[in-house]
Amino acid sequence: MRLSSVFHGKKSVLWAFIIMALLAGGTMLNVASANPATPHFYADPEEVKDVEPGGNFLINVYVADVPVTKPAYAWEISLNWDPALLELDEIKQGDFLHRWYWDEWDQKWYPLYPTIFAYTDMSEANLDGQIKIGCSLQGNVPWASGNGWLCSLNFTVEAGGLCFLNLINTKLFDRLWQGSPAPTTYPNVDGFFCNVAAGLTEWKLKVNNRAGIGGGHKSTVGTANLLEAYANNTGAYDIYVQAMFEIMDSAGDLVAMVPSDIVKLTPGESTILEGYWTADVSGVYYITAYLLYGTMYQMIPDGFSRTQSLRVT
Repeated sequence: MRLSSVFHGKKSVLWAFIIMALLAGGTMLNVASANPATPHFYADPEEVKDVEPGGNFLINVYVADVPVTKPAYAWEISLNWDPALLELDEIKQGDFLHRWYWDEWDQKWYPLYPTIFAYTDMSEANLDGQIKIGCSLQGNVPWASGNGWLCSLNFTVEAGGLCFLNLINTKLFDRLWQGSPAPTTYPNVDGFFCNVAAGLTEWKLKVNNRAGIGGGHKSTVGTANLLEAYANNTGAYDIYVQAMFEIMDSAGDLVAMVPSDIVKLTPGESTILEGYWTADVSGVYYITAYLLYGTMYQMIPDGFSRTQSLRVT
């Protein structure tokens, strides 16, 4: 999937205006610098499967391990997806920054601290397959730490396929710089969407036209060895498949990874995926085929064959 590059020109000016508004409002609290635990962002669920076109699913974005020694005044994320497969319908603010308090009189939960929640235009986001979201506290209020829910995004499935829900530019505004909160970029764990399926037919692998494992196979140094795996589209949509042949030596070290060509399969269609590998030195090698499937530009691993041995002299 092409990761769209957005927020150039007028978009970058618009976002700069939004983030300045997020960070405005009142005297900022001073936060001591320290060596914090490493916060990280993640999507939950990390994997969404089997939602047919027309169906919906919800992705929640969280932050974890924000230390009390370096709490956050604001946060910012970007999320990418394949706009041919998914359409973003709704975004909801989480409670990490505003937190909740229970009103005994109204018998309801209310936000404890004021915040501003902003994101780029949703129609542009669906066109580009990317959205930028930010949230900030307002005024001289306690900053947030620990674990928390940042936002939720509701998607409608438009077609069959797969894509990653890429979290990028995940930032906490967790320190002061020239009187305003300044960002620190932290790691993240992406989400994943898939409603297609494939499998290695009977987990078969052939080396030089032989599938048996009794006694292994034999070859010679400098000879090109034919590696074959069988793939079958067991889903309801067209997919692309590829085999990756792993060659290990007798010490268990990786010698080579040999990819096959990428082949398109219609539902129920099977194919033979081929690769060639030539040993430079004699020895015993162990060969395993791994299946990848998905779109032409985005493949995921799913399944592996039994391992065949090859003695090279």
